[in-house]
Amino acid sequence: MTLTLFFSLVAALFLNTIALGSDMKIPERPEVESLYNMSAGGDCAELKEGEFEKAQELFARTLRGETGTEIVSAWSALGFNLIHAHSDDSNFLVLMEKKNEKRGRGFYLFRDITEKKRCLIMPHRFTDEATGKIGLNMFLEGKFPAAAWNTARRYPKGEPTNMTCDLARLPRTYLTAFTKALAETLPDAYQIQIHGFQTGKRRSQAGESADIIISAGDDKPRSELLELRKCLTDGHFGKVRVYPVDINELGATENISGQLLRNIGRKTFVHIEISHELRQQFKVNQNLRKIFMKCLDGTLR
Repeated sequence: MTLTLFFSLVAALFLNTIALGSDMKIPERPEVESLYNMSAGGDCAELKEGEFEKAQELFARTLRGETGTEIVSAWSALGFNLIHAHSDDSNFLVLMEKKNEKRGRGFYLFRDITEKKRCLIMPHRFTDEATGKIGLNMFLEGKFPAAAWNTARRYPKGEPTNMTCDLARLPRTYLTAFTKALAETLPDAYQIQIHGFQTGKRRSQAGESADIIISAGDDKPRSELLELRKCLTDGHFGKVRVYPVDINELGATENISGQLLRNIGRKTFVHIEISHELRQQFKVNQNLRKIFMKCLDGTLR
């Protein structure tokens, strides 16, 4: 072990001790997936005055690579732990709510890589079954600088009448702050949202027979989405539809992140719906995920 690596590990362990406090009795570099599993829970609550703006500022600083005690303390003041973690031989930065301050504000992963073209967002990890784990596997296996997941259930009372936890629809959430910070710090990076749908609940034949539905919330699809459709079709992903040329539903026109990015002139929002059957394959088939990510790399440039 080199001296540089040794001291970087010591620094990471020290920062984890500061961040975790009583959440972890001994300093260690925890495993990413265990932290992801621990992040779930809690009920959504409205943000406090000034909290949205502070979160956006801290997301931007984190995305720029700041990891010192100052930003650890700043996140801690908002009820978050900023933690150095690992998966296999790779190191990551994890942002998660403290166990006693869970308010449905999300789970975030960061890595320092030179390629910063695509980020992942999974806003419905519970109701869109398996999308959370699919996104986690893709992040750990691929080349994504940042990713985000919801941590509280989309419908707190189990019914689609209370939307207080739908991070894809609400304007002032940590996910929206994350979206804005990404647009500021990585303006050319695609923000790819992974969702899930049930073919039996579709209102059109195109929806009932679809395996993947791609959209950007626009009334005219961008050329890269048509290229992505061709790549996925050639990769044997079944029936791949693009809104609105192949299908007139699940177009993500009301998705808050898509609206925000379009309003500031960014053409970087990509919304991907995956059928239940295909999601079950994605979750366990690494080769399938590899082909999927190769299509993303080749078309969302």
